[in-house]
This record gives sequence, C-alpha cells and structure tokens, in this order.
Amino acid sequence: MLELFWGGIKLNRSNVVRSLIIIITIFLELSLFNVYKFNNSIVEIDKNKALPMMHFADMGIQGKGGYYLPDVLHDYAIKDPDQRKKEDIMIWKERFEKMGILNYESFLIRKQVINTVDASFNWDKNDIFLKPYRKKNNFTKVAWQLFLKDNAKSGFCSPLMLFEEIVWASLFFFMLFNITDNSYFSQLLKYTVVGFFIFLLLFEGGTSRYIIQFLPYLLILGAKGLVKFFTQYKIDLG
Repeated sequence: MLELFWGGIKLNRSNVVRSLIIIITIFLELSLFNVYKFNNSIVEIDKNKALPMMHFADMGIQGKGGYYLPDVLHDYAIKDPDQRKKEDIMIWKERFEKMGILNYESFLIRKQVINTVDASFNWDKNDIFLKPYRKKNNFTKVAWQLFLKDNAKSGFCSPLMLFEEIVWASLFFFMLFNITDNSYFSQLLKYTVVGFFIFLLLFEGGTSRYIIQFLPYLLILGAKGLVKFFTQYKIDLG
C-alpha cells in the first residue's frame, strides 16, 4: 500500500499556487461553517457537551479500534469539558503503555485490514439501517436477503456480497497502476487517501463503513489505474 503512494509532487510555481488555493479554500469553508454553526437560530450548540478528539482516539486504540460504548458513557458522565479532555488523554496513555509500541504497530496493521476488508461497508452487521423497512412484503424480503448475511438464502453470504468483494478487490488492484504516476492530480489523490487512512487508524474506525467518506477518491484512483492498465497492455475496448 505504501508503494502506491510513493513519489512526490514537484514543487514548481504552478503546483505551489494550486496547493495554496486548495488549502485556503478549505480553511475558508471550515471557518464560515463554524461561524454559522455557532451563530444560527435553528440549532443551539453547547460546546461544553462536545466530545474532544481524544475521546475518539481512545476508542481507536482499544478492541478492534471501533465504537466503544463504555468510553461514551464515561465521557458523558463528566460535565467539565477540561476534565473530560484530561481524562481522555490519560486513558489513551494508559492503553498505549499497556499495549506497547510493537503491539501497537501490530494492532494498527490489523485495524487497517478491518477498516478496508469489507466491501459491503458493514451493512450485513448493522441491521439498524434497514429498520425502516421491516414490513413484511416481497420488496423488504429481497432487501434483507441482499444486505444481511443472516438472512441470505445460502446462510453464509449473498451473491451480491460476492459481487461486491470482487469489485472491491478489483478497485485496489487497479489503484496499484498509479504507483508511477507523479502527476499533481494523482499525487493529490494519493496523499488524500493516505491521510484518511491514517485518520481512521488513529481515531475511531474498526469498520469499513467509514471509508464511504473518501470513497470518491478511491474510485477516481481506481478509474485512473484502469485506464493505465488498458493502455499499458494495449487492450482495445472499442
């Protein structure tokens, strides 16, 4: 995976200007959003009830690195936001020290696999998303059989899930053909994907559903790799 993102963006004037435009645009969008978030007449937000980033880092370093209800209940019981942040930092340090650096590295490798391996994005393990469709009719029966393993006729996995895994594996395969592409656009995509992967490793993850947030970047990289594949092996689609 690291080889896929090897290479660098050439620091010429054009690339620097484009990078600055992207950074400034993102900064302005986030600033305007935060101004509106705390100054609107629709929803009142209480900053004192917000969970700090270390809360999600705590969840990201235990179990499989996913959602952990005891951490949520623990933080909600603390009313002082400063104390809440201090305790979250202490919890992370305790879990890291207990795990050790080598075990932590092994944990991150396993977590990365968990974060990416399921092409269904964990729909089959979270039937809560299909609760609005619990009425017994032909449409809902088909939906449950398609998306939930326990309701699949085979008792193991549905044909749709097999198709999803094939498409998912193919996507990562074609992404490999971007290894030698050092164009600005490709490098920007690759760094973006790496950034998201690192974020999910350090904070709450443990499910491939969170990949949906940056799925467009993966799809574009896969599409670019597919074009390179056909070009490299001179495959004529026409």
